[in-house]
Amino acid sequence: AGEQLVVIDGWVLDVEDFLANHPGGERIITRYIGKDATSAVRGNIYNHSSSAFKIMKKYRVAKLIPSSPDSAHQK
Repeated sequence: AGEQLVVIDGWVLDVEDFLANHPGGERIITRYIGKDATSAVRGNIYNHSSSAFKIMKKYRVAKLIPSSPDSAHQK
């Protein structure tokens, strides 16, 4: 099936192995595949517990590094 990636708090998570186990259902997560789900997990959809965030750490695969304003203009 391939990676199922979402971004939460600047971390890229591969949630493929978690989809079937998500208490809120697989469908809600799949809406955020390829997107930033930070606001959804921090209260916009549901304010997740600290325990939920500990579980999320297991699925981290990368950290996004913000680009500096000058990096787009560098040669």
